[in-house]
Amino acid sequence: MLTVTLCVIASCDTCFAQPNITSGKNHFDTESAALATLAKLGWWATATGALLCPACAMDAAERLCQQRGHLWAPWRPCWCHGKSLPHTTPGRPAVCGGELRWCARCQHGETRFPGTGTKAVA
Repeated sequence: MLTVTLCVIASCDTCFAQPNITSGKNHFDTESAALATLAKLGWWATATGALLCPACAMDAAERLCQQRGHLWAPWRPCWCHGKSLPHTTPGRPAVCGGELRWCARCQHGETRFPGTGTKAVA
């Protein structure tokens, strides 16, 4: 008996990579199932319908940020809570005073500390 089965196989439209799924199941029953799994793995489906692996998606995000600017999240307090000596505020050793923010699109980050300018971290 011969059975014909149709499935969905994903590959990056830029580099042609296929997803690295630990279960070994690179074939999907539906496009929706493929897109749901790929989204969890960091793949992007663009507005034009292109499918991008995480590396190509990050390249595309960085190019878009260069053209349009970053999508900054709000500044957040530094996580060191004054325990990192380079982060301490003079006269207030237990207070860091530093802040961090990240781009929601390309993950570029910046820090700023009292009395200093903004510095790129990624």
